[in-house]
Amino acid sequence: MQTNAIGLTSCIWLGKTVPTGLRWSFAKACEQSGLSWKPTQHHLKHSVASWFAMDPVPIDQAADRLAIDPTTLRRVYRKFDPDYLREVTSALSL
Repeated sequence: MQTNAIGLTSCIWLGKTVPTGLRWSFAKACEQSGLSWKPTQHHLKHSVASWFAMDPVPIDQAADRLAIDPTTLRRVYRKFDPDYLREVTSALSL
C-alpha cells in the first residue's frame, strides 16, 4: 500500500499500481487457498470487528477504523469481549 501526496492510497505490486486495488489480490488469494466458499470483504470486516472486541480496543477507535456506528459495534460485537462475558457468567453464580 502506498499513499500519495493528496492522501489517496493505492495497492502496489512489483512496483506498479494495481488498477483494481485489493479486489484482484483478494480474489486471487481466495482462489489459491482452495476454499469451497468465496469469502467477501464483509467476512473480513466481521472478523476484524470481533478481534477488536476481544482485545482492549476502544469502541470509538474500532468504529472509526471499521466505519461502523459505535452503537451498532457495541450491540453486535460486545459478546466477544471477555470482560463482558465474565460479568455475565459471574452473575449466574455457578
